[in-house]
Amino acid sequence: MSSPMNAKILLEKYFEGKTTLEEEARLREYFNQNEVEEFLKPYQPLFQFFEHEKKLTLGSGFGQKLLAQIESPAKLVPIRNWRRTALRIAAVAVVLIAAFMLLKPHEPKPHRGATIIEITNPDMAYEETVEALRFLSSKLNKGKEKTEREVAKANSISKYFN
Repeated sequence: MSSPMNAKILLEKYFEGKTTLEEEARLREYFNQNEVEEFLKPYQPLFQFFEHEKKLTLGSGFGQKLLAQIESPAKLVPIRNWRRTALRIAAVAVVLIAAFMLLKPHEPKPHRGATIIEITNPDMAYEETVEALRFLSSKLNKGKEKTEREVAKANSISKYFN
C-alpha cells in the first residue's frame, strides 16, 4: 500500500463492508507490518488478531473426542415437578393481588342522599342551616333515648349484683 491516506480510505470502505478481497488483503498486509502511521495504530491489533487466528488449528484427536461426546449416553436431567412450579406461581399471584388490594388508594364514598347546592340568598341559607340542625338534633335525640333505655336496663340488672 503506497500511503496512509489510501489505508484510511480502504479502512472506511472496509467498515462499510464495501471492500473487495484484494483490498482486504492489502489492508492486512499494511497493518501487519511494523511501520503503521500513528493515527491508524488503533486498528492494527484488529488485523493482527485476524492473522493470528488464521494460524490456529484444531488439535490432534479433536474429531475423536467430538464423536466420543456425541456417542456417550445422555445425562438424565430431572424434570421439575409441575405441582411445585404451579404452587410457586400461585404464591406469587396471591402476593401480587394482596399487595394490589392493600396498597390501592381508597376514595371516600359520598353519603347517600347528600347533595351539594350553592345558596346565595342569606335568608335561604339560614333556613337550610336550621333544617340541617333539626335533622341532626332528631338523630342525636334518638341516640339519647336509646342510651337512657340501656342505662335503665343496666341499673335494674346491677341491683342483683349488689
